[in-house]
Amino acid sequence: MSIVPKVHSFLLNVYMLSSCVILSTVINTAFLSVNYYEGKPFEAGLDIAIVLDKSLSVKQQNLKNAIVNLRDFIKISNPAPNTDHFGLITFHNKPTLAFDFKDATFYNKAALLNRINQEPIEMKRLSRIDMALDMANRTLFSSQGGHRPEKPSLMIVFTDGVQAPKGGEKFKAFVDKIIYDLEASGNLN
Repeated sequence: MSIVPKVHSFLLNVYMLSSCVILSTVINTAFLSVNYYEGKPFEAGLDIAIVLDKSLSVKQQNLKNAIVNLRDFIKISNPAPNTDHFGLITFHNKPTLAFDFKDATFYNKAALLNRINQEPIEMKRLSRIDMALDMANRTLFSSQGGHRPEKPSLMIVFTDGVQAPKGGEKFKAFVDKIIYDLEASGNLN
């Protein structure tokens, strides 16, 4: 008898060059494990936040590759009112909420794929990962953003990891605070 690991929340940072390998691991872990929560069967479904870096340091081809990998990920998901809900934040010098978990338009796989296919490949200077993570915490993982606390959460951050302006220890402290806030709210275990 195999034991299915407990899955409630993931925070995943995907570096642009390795996004295909990382997403394969997520697929095999999240989607195969989501049938059980704390050892008990529950209705499938994830709240999946996508945070996409569109800064110049990423490079245009890497952004295009990340979008292709994101489409492949969506193709094996199950967007529907009672199952997988997606939210998308893009960022460069400032974050932009493209859509949140409560946007019923994207409970349909075809509509979600169409929206991702239309994502502009417009890139700008600077990379404010801190602001994008803060927006995800405040906007997506909230009741106003349609977050369902009874469902497992998955946040995938596509980035090259370059924070500008340079944050050093200040940026690390900020990321630690975001993770602490997500854990305290029950959105990250």
